[in-house]
Amino acid sequence: MKEPPTIYVISVDDIYHTDERPFCYTDPDCCCHEDQESIAMVNAWVQQGLMTQEEATNFILGRTF
Repeated sequence: MKEPPTIYVISVDDIYHTDERPFCYTDPDCCCHEDQESIAMVNAWVQQGLMTQEEATNFILGRTF
């Protein structure tokens, strides 16, 4: 009888939320995308000219890396 193949699983501790990246890109239903404090921070970046409106939207929705 043939032995089944061995499958290796590599565990990785991904950090999805950091101070620099408060919005995750893995779960669109995550509550981080509704965090008013983080959204206000991104809005301040737009007001300061550090980000365009489109970049801010994509950042909040987790569409940028």
